Amino acid sequence: MRVLDDPYTANNGKEVERLILCTGKVAIDLSAALETGAFATNRLAIVRVEQLYPFPQDDLLQVLKRYPRLREVVWVQEEPKNMGAWMYMQPRLQALIHTPLRYIGWPERSSPAEGMADVHEGNQKQIIDKTLNFD
Repeated sequence: MRVLDDPYTANNGKEVERLILCTGKVAIDLSAALETGAFATNRLAIVRVEQLYPFPQDDLLQVLKRYPRLREVVWVQEEPKNMGAWMYMQPRLQALIHTPLRYIGWPERSSPAEGMADVHEGNQKQIIDKTLNFD
């Protein structure tokens, strides 16, 4: 499967209002943060896009059908906006969905990394918090 649906909400997607699409390590970080119990898990779902090319349109459409009450879809990545998958995924996702599509991650940068582990950890926590705090 090129797209892995959220195992906690895939069978009960009627309450989900925010669909989080991501790939790679950030998906693991988001799932780990949810397991702490600090976030309202019934209103959001984390879907891992494991294969970006060719674009998994049919797989994504199957996932989207499970969430009829979506208010927004977000693409989350830990890379800067101009370096990760967002530039490729954005126009393709926008063509599939009928809800707002947002980007959560770092703005465009000339360098992919902060250069210091503690700064990176703090920045990663900000991305996680912004993604999982949903009003």
